[in-house]
Amino acid sequence: MRAISPRPISPATSTLRATCSSRSRFAPRSTTAIPLVAAWRFIEPLLFGQVYTNKRAISSHYNADPKLFLSFLDPVFPAYSQGVYAHDDEPLAKALERKFDWAIEKCELGPGKRVLEIGPGWGAFAGHALQAGVRFTGITNSEVSQSYLKGKLANFETASR
Repeated sequence: MRAISPRPISPATSTLRATCSSRSRFAPRSTTAIPLVAAWRFIEPLLFGQVYTNKRAISSHYNADPKLFLSFLDPVFPAYSQGVYAHDDEPLAKALERKFDWAIEKCELGPGKRVLEIGPGWGAFAGHALQAGVRFTGITNSEVSQSYLKGKLANFETASR
């Protein structure tokens, strides 16, 4: 797994972005601020590029302490996703396991087959795929997520990146 570092930006661009970004996050929401925020959300990708803007938003989310997310995600399958339920009273972990099993079956994955997950989050699918013998590769732009996943997945014999 590798982290993608953002491209360098000029000091003037950095100041503009920081000013607009902090205004939209910390300024009181008033009727005059809303058009400025909406305009910035439109202009930012034009100035910095959609890839850079998305990369910054995603990395800021996943660069938070993993304990925050793991405190409310399922402990077995830490995923933000829905599961495939067989019964209304079924636990989330069982529904997620069924969904991952279904994905492995439909993608015809198994021992020795390879899968690439872009944005593996906290490793819910990665751990399940590795247990099934799938050779897993994940790509993330978050160094925190990458470090967490390397630790979580280190005990699997299958090579993971």
